[in-house]
Amino acid sequence: MRELACVADTQDLLNRGAILRAGTARQSGPERTFIVSGVGRGGTSLAASMLFHAGVYMGHHLGEAVYEDLEFAEAFHSRNRDLLTRLIAHRNASHKRWGFKVPNLHDVIAYHDLSLFRAPHLIVMFRDPVAIAERAALAEHLHPLATMRDSLDSLKNLVGFLHLTTAPALLLSY
Repeated sequence: MRELACVADTQDLLNRGAILRAGTARQSGPERTFIVSGVGRGGTSLAASMLFHAGVYMGHHLGEAVYEDLEFAEAFHSRNRDLLTRLIAHRNASHKRWGFKVPNLHDVIAYHDLSLFRAPHLIVMFRDPVAIAERAALAEHLHPLATMRDSLDSLKNLVGFLHLTTAPALLLSY
C-alpha cells in the first residue's frame, strides 16, 4: 500500500509542458480571438497551424509554412492603429472565433491594447533558447551566441508582458 500512495503523490510532480492561466478578464459567450505569439523561431507557426486545421479562421497567410496573416503583420509592424482597429472590426463581424499569429507580440503592442480584441486568449509558445538561437542563426546567417542573447532578452520581455495582461493564456513548451 505504501508504494501506491507514493505513486499517487508523484502525479502532482509531472511536468506536462504547459501552463494554463485563466486570467482575470471577464469573458463570456462563444466569441474568442486567439492570439498566437512567442519568440521568433520559437514554434508559433506550429500553434497557428493547429488552430487553422482545427477550423479557426487565421486570416490570409504568407504560406502554409508560417501561417502568419499579412494584413495583421502589416498593421503591427507599421504600428498603424487605424488599420488594426479596422481589421479587428472586420474579423469580429465575420467570425465568432478567429485568430492570428504574431511573433514577439510584446514588441508590437502594449499589454493594455489587448483590450482592442474581443475576448483575447493568448497561446504563447516557449522553446529551448539553444534551438531558437540555432534556427535563427541559420535563417539569418548570424552567430548562434548573438541570436541566443537576443532570444533570451525577448523571452524575458515576453514573460514581463504576460505578467501585466489579464487575458487568459496558455503557455506551451515546444
